[in-house]
Parts: sequence; C-alpha cells; structure tokens
Amino acid sequence: MTGILEVVAGVFIVALLVSPIVVSIMILLKMNHRKGEPVGKVSLEHIAQLEQNDNIIVEDINAALSEIMGRLETIEEHLERESQTVKGFASKKGKQQLND
Repeated sequence: MTGILEVVAGVFIVALLVSPIVVSIMILLKMNHRKGEPVGKVSLEHIAQLEQNDNIIVEDINAALSEIMGRLETIEEHLERESQTVKGFASKKGKQQLND
C-alpha cells in the first residue's frame, strides 16, 4: 500500500516540477516566433484604411439615427392627432349604467 502512495506522490511531485518547465518552454518558443513580426510599426495605409472604416461607420450610424428620428416624429404626430380627436360620448359600460 505504501508503494502505491509513494508512486502517486512521486508522479504528483514530478508533475509539479515538469509542468512549469514545459509551460515556460512553450512561452519562450512563442515569444521567439513573434519577434519576426513588427509589433510597434503601423503603416500609413493601414491608418488611412482605419480612418475610412471609422467614417463609414459614423455615416451609417447617422443615417440610422436620422431614420429613427423620422419614425419618432411620425409617431408623435400620430399621437397628437389621436389625442385631439373625439372618441364618442360614452363607453359601453357607461351606456349600460345609464340604461340601468
């Protein structure tokens, strides 16, 4: 029984020692792989493309907002017309109460 516990403890200790080493090696390999890519340099063409994308997004948002404002104005006009119209003299409950 103690042999099994010693093996399990040994595997656990080896895993605790080996796993950080393996992870650190993987990180170092990925860092070396990224060194070939320019990290801080951004071309002027890329910046111009990003500005153009921003302008397109802003124009689309402005168009959508103007459409929403138009719809809200028509709803407000409809509500104003509805509040100014006369709906009748009494509801059905009121008529029943008058007849009783």
